[in-house]
Amino acid sequence: MNSAIHLNRQDPACNMTRFYRLELTADLFCGVTLTKQWGWTGRDGQARRAWLAGAEEACEARKAWMTRKCRREYREAGGALSAV
Repeated sequence: MNSAIHLNRQDPACNMTRFYRLELTADLFCGVTLTKQWGWTGRDGQARRAWLAGAEEACEARKAWMTRKCRREYREAGGALSAV
């Protein structure tokens, strides 16, 4: 299991281009890690990891973060709004 979602937010009026990345990866202890990475486009940004018990819990957590970010006008890298 290794799935990543890339989100972008652009506001030319404010000269702002930001990214948000959500990635699910399996860990060595039969759990799943949700990695959230964010910052200015073109830079490394910051990252935070959450260790979750299973794939279902991880998918729910990722869906909750996607909902939050879409409310703040982030869109998938392809430009479409996704409801994972």
